[in-house]
Amino acid sequence: MKYYKLTIGTILLSLCFNQAYGQSDSLKTNWDKLIVGKWVKKINKTEDGKKYDGLKCLDTIEYFNDGRYVWNMCGINESGKWKISKERSRIVFEQRESKYWEKELNQTDLGEMESPLLKLTETELVTRMIDEEKGWINEFYFRIK
Repeated sequence: MKYYKLTIGTILLSLCFNQAYGQSDSLKTNWDKLIVGKWVKKINKTEDGKKYDGLKCLDTIEYFNDGRYVWNMCGINESGKWKISKERSRIVFEQRESKYWEKELNQTDLGEMESPLLKLTETELVTRMIDEEKGWINEFYFRIK
């Protein structure tokens, strides 16, 4: 019983030190570094796991260390600034520029866009988009560079 109390105490003490010395901030920093690189979308799936065939084109996005991104969606290029939200649940795209969307929407200020961030590892990035008919679509990207 004494060993059990000692183990629980050690775990609680470790958690307190992690919070006190900003370990959660270093995790965010790691996410900021982890996302940097070029990603290609391999598959889209609906929330219930079914393959979504709404977009049938190669989609690539490259995140740079300086906070810039370049996105190619079905031949439509977009660039701007990116950041991961404070709670690490979304990728926020700012200062967006795209000749196609500017012409299509007849405006130069494309505003800010957010994409829910479901998973980020060395090799896999999973985000979400909304389809007006199908609902949430999970986008699976894999690192290519």
